[in-house]
Amino acid sequence: ALTRTLSPHHILPLQATSTVGARWLQAAGYTPDIIFLDSAHEEHETFLEISLYFDLLLPGGILFGDDYGWPAVARDVHRFANEHNAAYSADNPVDLKIVRAKEGVTNVLWIMRKAKT
Repeated sequence: ALTRTLSPHHILPLQATSTVGARWLQAAGYTPDIIFLDSAHEEHETFLEISLYFDLLLPGGILFGDDYGWPAVARDVHRFANEHNAAYSADNPVDLKIVRAKEGVTNVLWIMRKAKT
């Protein structure tokens, strides 16, 4: 018989809305070290999603997503980073990077790293 267990080395794709996925991870006690967020493109929704997933990350973890070219996504990404750093910059700053997915493409990624505290 096969046994199936999750280890820290598994990728766990969730086919659910991002808020349901975040709440499931929290209820299950998972603390990922990297999360790709395919966020909604509506203003305030991306902020909510980032807030939920950032809290789940292990210290030093990475939260990233695409669609930075959508104005609502870009605003919410910067809103989260600015508000988080205003409240926690001394103990738990977020490091935000904006990069092209690869040379020659128009897709732009946002990447946040949680402090290693």
